[in-house]
Amino acid sequence: MVGKAPVDAFTGWTGDFRGFFLGLKANNTKAYFQGHRSQYEEVVKGPMLALLSELEPEFGPARLARPNRDIRFASDKSPYKTNIYASARDGGYVALDAAGLVAAGGRYRMDTAQLARYRAGVAADSSGRKVVALVAALRDKGYEEIYFD
Repeated sequence: MVGKAPVDAFTGWTGDFRGFFLGLKANNTKAYFQGHRSQYEEVVKGPMLALLSELEPEFGPARLARPNRDIRFASDKSPYKTNIYASARDGGYVALDAAGLVAAGGRYRMDTAQLARYRAGVAADSSGRKVVALVAALRDKGYEEIYFD
């Protein structure tokens, strides 16, 4: 995270992040968020930035999503997201909410050239078999596939 203030080492989420998210879910208002902003900064956002900093050498810089929801066209007008998440430039996604942490690998919105290379690699006999074996090994270890629309 070049050009940003130094970030502490990641030690996990040790504060009451669950309480923050549960409170926000129950009272998703600007007043609640502003009243608990220091809790958000210290026990939710701070550790996330530390984690992203440690992951950057392997996954590239990550983009942390804003806590505000885009409500312009949404039927749900609650102003804040009830999670925090980021996606890394070189693949990867991490999110935290009251239920816990989700970490995922993969790509979101590949450009045309990336998508063509991916499809060719999967379709090729040798590399396609390697992908199938890798996915099977991960399933055997208990990893789940999650697809986002």
